[in-house]
Amino acid sequence: MRRRQALARIAAATGTLLPGARATAQSAYPERPVRVVVPYATGGGTDNVGRLLCEEFQRRLGQPFVVENRAGANGRIGSDQVAKSRPDGYTLLVGGIGPFTIQPHLDQVPYDPHKDFTPISFIGNADGVLLVHADVPVNNVAELIEYLRVRGDRTSYASSGIGGGSHMAGELFKSMAKVEMTHVPYKGDGAGIVDLMSGVVQVMIPSLSAASNTLKSGRVKVLGTTGTRRSAVLPDVRTIAEQGVTGYDADTWVAFYGPAGLPPRTLEILNDTITKILTDESVRPKFFQQGIATAPSSPDELARFTKRESDKWQRVIRERGIKAT
Repeated sequence: MRRRQALARIAAATGTLLPGARATAQSAYPERPVRVVVPYATGGGTDNVGRLLCEEFQRRLGQPFVVENRAGANGRIGSDQVAKSRPDGYTLLVGGIGPFTIQPHLDQVPYDPHKDFTPISFIGNADGVLLVHADVPVNNVAELIEYLRVRGDRTSYASSGIGGGSHMAGELFKSMAKVEMTHVPYKGDGAGIVDLMSGVVQVMIPSLSAASNTLKSGRVKVLGTTGTRRSAVLPDVRTIAEQGVTGYDADTWVAFYGPAGLPPRTLEILNDTITKILTDESVRPKFFQQGIATAPSSPDELARFTKRESDKWQRVIRERGIKAT
């Protein structure tokens, strides 16, 4: 006992830890509330996912996980805040396709999406859906392609804004199907969907969650979904890839990141916890209601996925000559 007390005094004086004390200290995370930045406004899909995650993290780890919305610049502002935060595990990010794989190729961003963050885990993906106004005389993707080859100069497609998911889905479709349409950017998917339903624009590829209330209106037709597999929400609708545009994949997605240099033990705790959350059969339906098919990953898998997505959208942006303004 005296020997151990003496060792403890020496350890305290030198800033070292006894083996048992080291394990205790490393497993203490989190010891205080954790801030989870969502780089978009309150009430959107990413915000809803972030709040679900925070509820579950708090329940499992015993400390508050609090969403902080830092909207602006298509996700760049909030993402940059996390990139510049102390890498102690107390500032994290629910990020996604825009600020990590699209915006860096459209405009200068104040961070490196591959070097300034620690990938923690993929969260899930959300299907997009190819819609046309009810009066457009097509019923599948092949017919739409033929229609656009004749009338593409008189056909417009809506998006949530330059560089948004629905914009890039449209540009990828144009590139792979070798067709043209006129891009009409809106301030959000909702405004674009309103004009699609009224016939102001003829085509749109919004997220399925954004379009869910529109599908049974009778004012639009659903031609396909954007993923590599059929949507669990619309299992009878073929993917765009199944209908001749081989390899087409334009799902939106969300993932969990921290600033570069997260301590290994903290990263392990976060990854282990989010894996349990996303595979919990009592929790997964809550994400499904937000249009998210959960799919946890290892940090390395997320890093590789982010790089692949970045390379894909860089090619599309360069090929199509897309500019931020």
